[in-house]
Amino acid sequence: MIRVNGTLHKSTELGRTNDRRHCDYCGLSNYWILMLYTSYFTFFSIPIFTYSKKIMLACPACDNELNTKENDELRSNITYF
Repeated sequence: MIRVNGTLHKSTELGRTNDRRHCDYCGLSNYWILMLYTSYFTFFSIPIFTYSKKIMLACPACDNELNTKENDELRSNITYF
């Protein structure tokens, strides 16, 4: 049987923070990476529409992530490429 529909997940690096941030998980201070995570509904492996988008800050050392939607201070301290 052929699978007709499904999902596709994509991550894109958008930029880095302007200053070093301390990671509570690994304890290191680095310039964090701003990531865009997008999820698509697919039909015959062709992306049809986006059903989810998340912007997260990720620690480059341990990949610990913070949701920028919950914290406006994080959004104001970002440099885009």
